[in-house]
Amino acid sequence: MGALLNIETVGQSNVSGKLIETNREYAQVDAQGVVHGTVDGTTTTIEVKARCYFDLRRQHVRSLQLVAKEKRSPGEVTPGVDAVAKVSVQCEPLSRADRLADRVVATMAGEPSADAMRLSFAPRNRFYHLLHDRQWHVTSDGKSVVVLRYLQAGDVVGQCNISVLPVIEKGKQVTLEAFRDDVRSTLGKSFGRFVKASEYVDPGGRLVYQVEVVGKVTEVPIRWRYYLIGEADGRRAALIFTLEESQTARFDQADRRFLSGFDFPAADQTAKGQPASADQVRDQGSESPPPGPLATRRERGGSGSMSRR
Repeated sequence: MGALLNIETVGQSNVSGKLIETNREYAQVDAQGVVHGTVDGTTTTIEVKARCYFDLRRQHVRSLQLVAKEKRSPGEVTPGVDAVAKVSVQCEPLSRADRLADRVVATMAGEPSADAMRLSFAPRNRFYHLLHDRQWHVTSDGKSVVVLRYLQAGDVVGQCNISVLPVIEKGKQVTLEAFRDDVRSTLGKSFGRFVKASEYVDPGGRLVYQVEVVGKVTEVPIRWRYYLIGEADGRRAALIFTLEESQTARFDQADRRFLSGFDFPAADQTAKGQPASADQVRDQGSESPPPGPLATRRERGGSGSMSRR
């Protein structure tokens, strides 16, 4: 039932089916019951009623009608659901199937690559484009900040805040030292110590500053990974990854893979308008994040905001 209802795990199910009718052409099967499970780390209950007609000559499902009434609790990355879905599927044979001919199927890879499974996201301001792994979930697309959360086995392992910074004059990037000082100032009393501060040029030719910090928020050990990405034409973005110190091994290098999918579009593809002002970026903490432990700490100064320069 999990695959049919698109839920991750099934904790309990009492769905049962009954053969209603059969003849030379088809068999009618009715099913109903309740499924309890989880989706994106939150619990859900789905009442199911279904009717299926099975083609006995061709040995496949001829049609399926399904009604699913779902009640899902709000989660760390998804809102609550209280809805009824009705699905009707009809299957008819084709005389030709050029797109799925044997010669075409033979060229298909058995399993898609990790890159092929990435999702595409562009914020409403359209100043950048992102290809991210499916463990990342967009929870807020605000005017000055986009928030994504990294989910593993239903647990929030980390969070990323993305801000577009004001465009600067070509060739006048801030220094790594200035960026590091800004990070320390932003974290305030939450700051503990610097783990690393480095700069490099990524495969796309962009200058990237990386500053990693450990500290505490309400006595909980936290690790922050700050990145400042600068395009040659002066466009910039700040990405702040926040995770509890206990989740460091599970998060691993998810931030570096995330950055590999971050890109500024060509200048003529950028949406009309101006990037967020310095004040808007500095005030990104005022965006209302979804409920959860990381969001709570962020409201108390946990994830910080950028930038004054």
